[in-house]
Amino acid sequence: MTEETIYTDSAIRDRLVAVIQSRSETVKTLERLKPNSTITVNVNDADFIDYYLSDSVRFRTEYKKAVLHILQEFYPNLIIENTFRGLNIDFTTNESILLHDINPVDHENSPISFNCDIIAGDSWKTYIKTCKVTCPKCDSNYDQKADFDKSLPTVYCSYSSQCKKAKCEVDKATIVTGYVQTLVIQEPIEEAKFNNSVSFEAKIYDDHVGSAFPGQKKQVTGIFHSRLGKDNENEIFIEITSMLDKESTEPLLPTKEELVLYKSDAIKGGYTDKLIASFAPTIYSNQLYKDMKLAMMLQLVGGKKSTKKRADINQILVGDPSMAKSVMLQYAKSVTQLSLYTSGKGSTSAGLTIGIVTLDSGRKVAMAGVLPICSGGFAMIDEFDKMTSNDRSAIHEAMEQQTTSIAKAGIIMSLPTKTSILAAANPIGGKYDPDESLSDNLQLTATILSRFDLIWLIVDKVDENYDDLKANHILNDFFDEETNQQAVYLNVKQMTAYLNYARRLEPTISSDLKVKAKELYHKLRKASKGNNGLAVGTRQLEGIMRLAYAHAKLMLRTEVTVADLEIVTDLLKSSYKTLNVDLDKGENIQNQLVTIGDSKLTAIHKTMRLCTNDDGLFKGRDFKEKLVESGVFDKQGATKALNDLSKENEIIDKGNGNWKKSKEVL
Repeated sequence: MTEETIYTDSAIRDRLVAVIQSRSETVKTLERLKPNSTITVNVNDADFIDYYLSDSVRFRTEYKKAVLHILQEFYPNLIIENTFRGLNIDFTTNESILLHDINPVDHENSPISFNCDIIAGDSWKTYIKTCKVTCPKCDSNYDQKADFDKSLPTVYCSYSSQCKKAKCEVDKATIVTGYVQTLVIQEPIEEAKFNNSVSFEAKIYDDHVGSAFPGQKKQVTGIFHSRLGKDNENEIFIEITSMLDKESTEPLLPTKEELVLYKSDAIKGGYTDKLIASFAPTIYSNQLYKDMKLAMMLQLVGGKKSTKKRADINQILVGDPSMAKSVMLQYAKSVTQLSLYTSGKGSTSAGLTIGIVTLDSGRKVAMAGVLPICSGGFAMIDEFDKMTSNDRSAIHEAMEQQTTSIAKAGIIMSLPTKTSILAAANPIGGKYDPDESLSDNLQLTATILSRFDLIWLIVDKVDENYDDLKANHILNDFFDEETNQQAVYLNVKQMTAYLNYARRLEPTISSDLKVKAKELYHKLRKASKGNNGLAVGTRQLEGIMRLAYAHAKLMLRTEVTVADLEIVTDLLKSSYKTLNVDLDKGENIQNQLVTIGDSKLTAIHKTMRLCTNDDGLFKGRDFKEKLVESGVFDKQGATKALNDLSKENEIIDKGNGNWKKSKEVL
């Protein structure tokens, strides 16, 4: 027999008043309460747990009434119910656990507290709290209330034998209802075991309904329940009884001694090199990789936080396979506490932004994807090129406006998405083709490329000296890995703490920075002239300022100076150089199309590559047929294209209908 069948509401309230008044510290707390205060109750307390488990909603109501009763004694001249109508009662267990540690043996029908992300929410519904049920044969009626599962038990009439235990019906005129909402909650990514977050279905009731939305982070107290199902397989849900906003897990920060050391070293020469050598140390770094590592650290530190401009830096690594792009993304994931690593091949627009999912009940609800869940953090997207164009276009809004919106299946929603994206992409076919544009190599549009503050192109070139140095670095890791790890300035944990601390800094901006930033912006505009795909606009100017601001933060300085902008300028030069653009001259180094070029020329180069065999030969007949199939040329145009290539000496007639590229265009 439960407590609720033994005690009336007033009896429970009297008991709670006696318990509270016997605790001097609790009474002192009540004396200091303000009208909109929140009282936190430890539901694991032996005096409270039975009431809480039998009916958490009833317990909350009666506990508040007990508090108001005591306050009325403190303030006899006040109308307490009106004065303290904003008083809130929250529950805790005083011991938080991880979601993946919840298990039926220890926690079935027990109070638990944990952190979670809300990733989906159903529409509001009501449930019957109390009502009268009536026998359809003898008109006998009984008082009935929802059980601990918030379900209304079936009642059979026992008044007369003539009724033969007829099933009683609910008297609709006597129904008292409350709100209920189904949520899907997920373990925070920073707490997940093996990077796999567990998720549960949860229920919220009454006052909590309407206060939880997908994308929010909450500190929750609730009760773990099993709902009886078929074949002895039960559905699991968590009855949430208390929710508090929780932005994120407390970041790991350096110790005071470490900060003193870092700030002392930061003003010495070679400090940047120490940081770079500590970032992904397993990768051998020539100057290009050093620049990329520095750029990644700037991204993980971020720019100036503002309500008007985004502080997040986006960048993409492009290039041939086996150039350590994935390793760099995975290391960046390892030194950030709020981040997710995903593959473009296995990601959809719904998985990255907002998707529509079906609950066990069959209802469709909106579910937050990777980018909203990582808001305030980072998303590492590998194989960015493997995503479909529709999926990539879905993240345009997230990368610039920092929101994610959906209007589908009657669901209209917009979630904050302040997420920095670090992406990696391989060229189509596995090898970068210098005869084609960057856009055609990746099948990415100028609109998506322009949203990246930095683009790095890494081409696998055979260089005996560099290959030897890289091989030695890799082999040294195999033979003396422990010594190599100890040799770095910052290990993974220290790097995480360092970046977290730097991210918090808010340096001021020196006045002379404005002139230099404008000069760099004009250089970029000049470099983009004639390259429609290498668009440079105000978006790139904002990126320059974000990077300069981030560099000052990384160096633990209190002011952003021209020196920071000069470092950023060198990074931009390095980035543009990989794209064969000379930033100083404002022109293309090799006079090749870098981004989107003439569609006919692109089709010619692509078709020539597809038709060429291992001996470097291609059939003129096949070439013309595939040009026509491309849709860019008709038959006459394809024949003319082949003749023009011959006249310009770009191809050589090798006889028998075979052609070969000339050395000048190899």
